[in-house]
Amino acid sequence: MRKIAYGICAFLIFVCDPSLGLCQAAPPSGNAAVTIQGTVTVCVKKNTSNPKPCDQNNSVKVPALVSDVGRASWDASGNACTTALETISAPGTAFRISENATLVGTIETFDPATLTGTANVVGYVGGSCTGSVFNNQGATKRSTSEVTFVISAGGTRIDGSVTSLSLESIELATFSLSGTGFLQ
Repeated sequence: MRKIAYGICAFLIFVCDPSLGLCQAAPPSGNAAVTIQGTVTVCVKKNTSNPKPCDQNNSVKVPALVSDVGRASWDASGNACTTALETISAPGTAFRISENATLVGTIETFDPATLTGTANVVGYVGGSCTGSVFNNQGATKRSTSEVTFVISAGGTRIDGSVTSLSLESIELATFSLSGTGFLQ
């Protein structure tokens, strides 16, 4: 289970200016507090924590709760870097880990009329952020995701939902993850 990582916070730090007709990070640089919560179900070999394809004999589905709390920084080009404390636990067991995650995101689409869009996010264990710039020293890629988001509260709040998620080292059976970001 330690190999599970959910790099999904970075989508929460973008603010758009509809008067420009495009999405950009606004203010030109800044920070936001972000939270993510939800569940994932992964497949492992029965009586172990070793990853196994979900459709093979002797595999079991293990549900886990995920919680990320972090701080994000972004630049005017729509690039973001987030550092977060990620906690993963399996209900009904003593299993619980907390790891430092680094999440790197970019906006892919944005509709200024509806204030909605999508972002791609890559999650790592290790690495660090210097503002919106990702420092990959010591980083191991753990996940990729796509997020759909909506901007509200005069551009100070962003709510998002993960629409696709893949993990590098373990097969994912199901997921339901969402989050909120507030400019600081």
